[in-house]
Amino acid sequence: MGLNSPLLIFLDLFPTHPSHKSNTAREVHTFPFLSIGPNQVSTYSLMYSLMYLVIGLYGFGRLLRLAYPPKIISRGILLFIISLFLGSLLPGLLYSGWQWLRQGTCPGTRSVRVIGGLMSSLPIMYFFLRHQGIPVGKAFDLGCLPVPLGLAIGRLGCLAAGCCGGKITDSRIGLHLPDSQGIWAVRYPTQLISAGADLLIFLLLLAWERIVRDKGHGGSSYPFDGFIFLVFLGLYSGKRVLVQFLRVDNVPLWGPFSATQFFFLTGFVLVFVFIAIGLNARKSPPR
Repeated sequence: MGLNSPLLIFLDLFPTHPSHKSNTAREVHTFPFLSIGPNQVSTYSLMYSLMYLVIGLYGFGRLLRLAYPPKIISRGILLFIISLFLGSLLPGLLYSGWQWLRQGTCPGTRSVRVIGGLMSSLPIMYFFLRHQGIPVGKAFDLGCLPVPLGLAIGRLGCLAAGCCGGKITDSRIGLHLPDSQGIWAVRYPTQLISAGADLLIFLLLLAWERIVRDKGHGGSSYPFDGFIFLVFLGLYSGKRVLVQFLRVDNVPLWGPFSATQFFFLTGFVLVFVFIAIGLNARKSPPR
């Protein structure tokens, strides 16, 4: 059985038709391209463009609550989208550069690593907000909510491209899907699972915000500024750890856990550390 996680074992308790395990084939595209005159736009590119658009426009509307000039808010949103986009491409570009140095070949990559974009954009936005005199914690609380909604849309692009796909399975939740090489088989629909989880995170945070706002707590709706942002990071990290067990690119590093899972487990622990620090600082009397 190998190093299967309890989640993987549980899902495999619900088998489908045994013939599906050998049902593999290679095809050219996952989903059709959108033709605009002589040009073609892939579903992957379309979904990721929509992701950036939703994050940008929705984030702009929310950040206007900070009562700062729209010009400054729009600059911040533009900076965030650019840093998110370039940071998402950076891991793939670094890998291509490393392959070129080692083998003299440069494999083309259109791989997008959203976590790389988030990691690179956060320090950039921190210094931008500090420079503009905008409260960092409040801005992160308002700006983080559109991110899981955008990520849910982006995961549909992953489904279209076959990337971030699941392992071959005979579970009842398996769907006939390709991997990034175009090989079709019955797999765990990890892209749809991730999209559903991201959407759930968005709805939970939105409901939490509206419940707190309806109670009329005024400006300090959360225990401390940046609290809801940390909750988002914690939920997202936990989701990635669990879904990673089902992904075909999950390579165990120690026990059933991969390097990616250790990364997000570390982030999950750090979130609780920062939340504990914030709560403790709120309880401590001012000196």
